[in-house]
Amino acid sequence: MLWTMVAMFTIVWGIPFVLMTVGLRADWTAVVLIPLGIAWVLIGGIRSLLIRCPRCGKSVFMRGLISVPWPAKRCSRCRTDLTTCSR
Repeated sequence: MLWTMVAMFTIVWGIPFVLMTVGLRADWTAVVLIPLGIAWVLIGGIRSLLIRCPRCGKSVFMRGLISVPWPAKRCSRCRTDLTTCSR
């Protein structure tokens, strides 16, 4: 979660600031930020779907056909408690 916040801050504030100090105009920052934002959403979405229930393998971010940004506390398929970590 901390790395997500750092990445969000960097993309939204850090990259435009660096581009402006280098001398790029404001309209060129959108050309740089839009692909970065799309890549960030795609990578985050793919990584979140890889976190699965250890018992049945269902994604902890899926609620039916909808993907939500927060994980479930219990698996909706096998009712396993997902708040404990077992290694």
